[in-house]
Amino acid sequence: MKKIKFFMLLLMVGMIAVTACKKDEEDPDGPNLTITPDKTTAWQGDTITFTYSVSSNATLEKLSWTTSALNTVPAGEVALSGNSVNNQEIQIILPTTGITAGSLIFTFDAVDKDGPNYADSKNITITLVEPEPDEPENTELSDYSANIILSNQSWATYNGAPRTGQESETIGVRYVGADVGIINITKTDNCSGWVIIDNISNVEYYEDIVEIYDNGTVITQLTLQVNDQGKAYQEKHFVSKIGSDYILVHYKDGIRNTTTGNVAVFAYKSAEE
Repeated sequence: MKKIKFFMLLLMVGMIAVTACKKDEEDPDGPNLTITPDKTTAWQGDTITFTYSVSSNATLEKLSWTTSALNTVPAGEVALSGNSVNNQEIQIILPTTGITAGSLIFTFDAVDKDGPNYADSKNITITLVEPEPDEPENTELSDYSANIILSNQSWATYNGAPRTGQESETIGVRYVGADVGIINITKTDNCSGWVIIDNISNVEYYEDIVEIYDNGTVITQLTLQVNDQGKAYQEKHFVSKIGSDYILVHYKDGIRNTTTGNVAVFAYKSAEE
C-alpha cells in the first residue's frame, strides 16, 4: 500500500513539472525593449537618432517600426540576433517636404522567435515644429573716414589741409556757395538724395541708416550753419543714398573766412566689409 501511495506521489510531481514546462512553452515572456530618441522636437530634414536595447529568453529576430505618417515617413526594420543587443542606434531622416506641424508617432516592435504576438511595443511621439527663421545679423558701420573738405574756392584750406574739391560723389554732396553764417549744399548727380537724422544716438548698424532713409523725407539741398561773424557752426548727420548704397554723413565743421576760405567739412561711415 505504501508503495502505491509513493508511486502516485511521484506521478503527480511529474505531471506538475510537465504542465509547468508546457505552460512556459505556451506562454513565452517575450522580449524587453527600451528605446529613446535624441530629440523630442524636430522639423523637415532633421535626423532623429533612436538608441535601443533589447533582451529576451528567446532568440531575437527584428526591431520594426511604423509611423503615424506613412505617406511621408515610411516604416522600416532592422534584423536582430542572439538574446540581447545593447545601445544600438537607428537614424531616421525626416523628408525635406511634406512635413506639417503636429505630432509624429513612431511605434517600435521588438520581436523574437516566438513571433509578433509576444512583441514588446513602444510608442514615441515627436513634436513637429517649424523653427523660427534666424534673425539676420546686423551689419556694422565702418569708422568715420578722413575729412572731406569741400569749397568752391580752389585755394581754401581747413586746419592747413587743402580742399578735397567742390563736390564729393562718395558722399553725394556738392558745395554751392556761402553767405553770412551759412553754406549751401546740394546733392551730386550720382546721389538720390538725403534724409536728415534727428537723433544720431539711435544709429548703430547699417540697417539703421537704411531704415531711416527708406522711411524718411528725402531732400536734395540743404543750408548748413557755419562759424562766421558771431554765428556758430551746427553739426548735422544725414543719410545719403548713392546708387544702392547708403552712407552715413557727418557735417563736422563749417567755416567762412576771408583768409582760409569758405569750407564745409564732412566725414562718413559706410557698411563695414
